Amino acid sequence: MSNLSYIAFVDLDRENDAIAGPNIPIKSQFVSNPIVEPSISAHPSDNNTLLASAMIVTDEDRPYQSCRLSSFHSKDGGRTWIETTHNHWGYDPWTAILPDGKAA
Repeated sequence: MSNLSYIAFVDLDRENDAIAGPNIPIKSQFVSNPIVEPSISAHPSDNNTLLASAMIVTDEDRPYQSCRLSSFHSKDGGRTWIETTHNHWGYDPWTAILPDGKAA
């Protein structure tokens, strides 16, 4: 028995494989503030559904004390993004999309 038998793999075909495309900047409503430490997740069975998160530095003189969090959602493989701002401070954002579509 394989040691990997407990892992569920996503069955992708050539038309749905995740392939890197051009770099497309994700714009934040905080236009002049640095966006740092981004992370990104793809839906396990829909490569076009992406979730990203990042820290937004709101005071460049106090970057570690001024990081708020934002998340960004795309349903078209990263061509367009919708930002959700979170009204709290935070660091080191991580994202995940579960097979049922719920995000963490």
